[in-house]
Amino acid sequence: MTQVFISYSRKDLAFVKRLAKDLKDAGLEVWYDLSGLEVGQRWGNEIQKAIRKSQYFMAVMSPNSVDSEWVEREFLYSSNLKLKVIPLLYKACDLPMWCLNLHYIDIQGRNYKRRFPDILKTLDIKPGEAAKKMEPAVVVPAMQEPLEIQEPLSPVVEQEGQKPTLLHNGLPAGPETAEERKALQQKELPREKPTRPRREVKIRPAWIIILVGLIAVITFAVWGLPPLATRLAPTPSPTATATHIPTSMPAATATHAPTPTSTCTPTQTRTPSPSPTTGIGSKWTSAVDDMLMVYVPAGDFSMGSESIRLDEQPVHMVYLDAFWIDQTEVTNRMYALCVAEGACQQPSNVPGFYGNYGSPEVGSYPVIGVDWDMAEAYCRWAGKRLPTEAEWEKAARGTDGRTYPWGNSYPTCALANLYSVGNGTSPCVGDTTAVGSYLVGTSPYGALDMAGNAWEWVNDWYSASYYSQSPGSNPTGPASGSYRVMRGVSWTNNWDVVRSTYRFGENLTDYNPNIPGFRCARSSP
Repeated sequence: MTQVFISYSRKDLAFVKRLAKDLKDAGLEVWYDLSGLEVGQRWGNEIQKAIRKSQYFMAVMSPNSVDSEWVEREFLYSSNLKLKVIPLLYKACDLPMWCLNLHYIDIQGRNYKRRFPDILKTLDIKPGEAAKKMEPAVVVPAMQEPLEIQEPLSPVVEQEGQKPTLLHNGLPAGPETAEERKALQQKELPREKPTRPRREVKIRPAWIIILVGLIAVITFAVWGLPPLATRLAPTPSPTATATHIPTSMPAATATHAPTPTSTCTPTQTRTPSPSPTTGIGSKWTSAVDDMLMVYVPAGDFSMGSESIRLDEQPVHMVYLDAFWIDQTEVTNRMYALCVAEGACQQPSNVPGFYGNYGSPEVGSYPVIGVDWDMAEAYCRWAGKRLPTEAEWEKAARGTDGRTYPWGNSYPTCALANLYSVGNGTSPCVGDTTAVGSYLVGTSPYGALDMAGNAWEWVNDWYSASYYSQSPGSNPTGPASGSYRVMRGVSWTNNWDVVRSTYRFGENLTDYNPNIPGFRCARSSP
């Protein structure tokens, strides 16, 4: 049986399910990842097997699939196997380079039903063979005259009286001229006339008012109303006082953090004063370490990605309460204040690196060489806490699903401090640099340096499969583990891992002292 492999973005899954069903109804065997993968199977291997068994590769093109690494990988693999490639333009987008020389079938909006017979023709299925299994609305008479095959063209906007772009097999890629469309409409299959005309029922406004009134009376009679005093009493506004500000993680995460050593036990717990305003763009300065913090409002965001790394999958919606997060990584100068008060342990001395804690000229550079316990102790001393992994990712990429803090454009040395960008081999700086040096790489909430410069500890234990079982509201990570999560990569990493969804699990004690830094957060009162 003819098999069709569908390549797509998970964000377009609802349409892909409909497409797969229609193709199956037409007598085809269809494979797409969620229909053919079982728990425990290796993702990449099973996709390769499915492509080898297929005769057609169908790519559902949209802004989401253009940004998907998997769609491009699947296309390249299918091309090497000489599969017949059929791009379907599901949503308007700038087509990637790998499909610019291919003709697509425009199925945007209502075009899908009208163009489905063309899809079947491209799959070598005659419309008559599938007409019995499809709705009459999608059955279009076949063209009688042969069409001349044209050279590949870029996508065009169809205009009245203009011939459309042709598919690579000679099929029309759009409606014919106005005269031909009118002729096609006259050739539509006849419809049965109703035996009895339907009686039109009109609801007059007066009846609507009476009906609404009856519903209101019944509702009040059954459920009653709250006391008048309660209904008229004004809602008290919360008072931003120091007692409302949490100084540590909620009780649910208390079991996650190991007991700090005596060298990291703070001598006192500081409570920063709250910000007078709350909203995107709101900032305030912590009175303890003089750190500027930015506000992230409550709400949902899309967490994870469709990258080749399984620990970033699946993409899932997460709700977070409002919180504040440090605008930059904690600097050497800030960390020295905690050491001077005996609340923090001095970080590892790394000779030859600008991150060297003992160098007076690098006070504005991110502190590195701290383990997770040391980072957690500093945040408690400052009256804050380490951010959860979900909080860190939302602060980095916002709610629009962007790949990097600055958007979806590829990293450059003007956007982040990395080891290499593009095909280059020279590092941007060759070491850490002063925090806040990359203003054009700012996140949607005003956070800086969330890509490159220094890795950052977060609160959560690391689990590669956590996203498949993560709660949808305020996730705090697994209950235990052997590794803690780090985010944001460092100056030692290349551009291909700098995306805001990249996760890394690091051993608590056996770690590279050149790597870890951190920033703090606190819940909004």
